Amino acid sequence: SNSADGQWAAKPAVFGSDATTQAIRNGFVRKVYGILSAQLLLTFGMIFVFVFVEPVKVRLCGMKSLEPCEDCPYFQTGNTDRELLSCMWATEGGDSPNSHQCNLSPRGGCFRPTAELQSWLMSCLVLTFVFICGITCCEKCAREVPTNYIVLFCFTLCEAVVLGITCLFVNAAAVGLAAAMTAAVTLGLTVYACTTRSDFTGMGPFLVAALLSLILCSFIGSLFGMLFHVPWLQNV
Repeated sequence: SNSADGQWAAKPAVFGSDATTQAIRNGFVRKVYGILSAQLLLTFGMIFVFVFVEPVKVRLCGMKSLEPCEDCPYFQTGNTDRELLSCMWATEGGDSPNSHQCNLSPRGGCFRPTAELQSWLMSCLVLTFVFICGITCCEKCAREVPTNYIVLFCFTLCEAVVLGITCLFVNAAAVGLAAAMTAAVTLGLTVYACTTRSDFTGMGPFLVAALLSLILCSFIGSLFGMLFHVPWLQNV
């Protein structure tokens, strides 16, 4: 009877078995997607503050208030006639606009980059490469906790500042659309990775990502198309 009981008894999972390997792999995937979600949240949060929070955007564009732009015909209409551009700031007029010049673009960002903004951009670009080299070449920076998380946070912060400044010179609606689509797809994949019991490798995740991207991007694109003017989206 003992032999029969031993025959039907469940064998404990050992390292290297299919169940244990799949659990370790899925745990690793959850950790990776969790870190990625936190990085995207910080990056898009910084972009949102730079582009859509009016007092911050005005300060980044080198202005103290919106008053110069309220009386500027180019900012109000977007007409590129030379006479209407006289109220806008020109780079040959100094490192930043004076109190009577507007430096906001009708598209939603800055009209021209100030010297301070360019300094911040170059500094963060240099720091980004420094952190990349540190993560790649220094084993302590890449593997030791909490040093690796601190270095990764600093790298993500510098990258967020670079992208936030860059997005000041593109269409604000396009920035919001790209951020919403990327965040939605990443969130969906994170939820799938944290809840699925299937092996998160092979062709399955690619098919899920493709289907999720098509559904969410179509839905978010339709909402943005009704609220904002995005020419390339309307053409699609």
